[in-house]
Amino acid sequence: MKRDKGGYVLSGKALETLSNHELEKQKHRDNPATAKVGNNLTWAIVIVGIVGVLAQVIMWWFDNGAQ
Repeated sequence: MKRDKGGYVLSGKALETLSNHELEKQKHRDNPATAKVGNNLTWAIVIVGIVGVLAQVIMWWFDNGAQ
């Protein structure tokens, strides 16, 4: 900031610093949401995998074990 005619004027560097600060704050606010989405997707993949394995076991059991 520079003093000019009894007031203050923001310099380009000050505006850039404020903008960078706001971007960093936004990134920190977004991190928990991003982590939660990643965690939910991981659990969805695990559940789909387990259901697939169970389906294969049931099919095998009907073909071979239930005679």
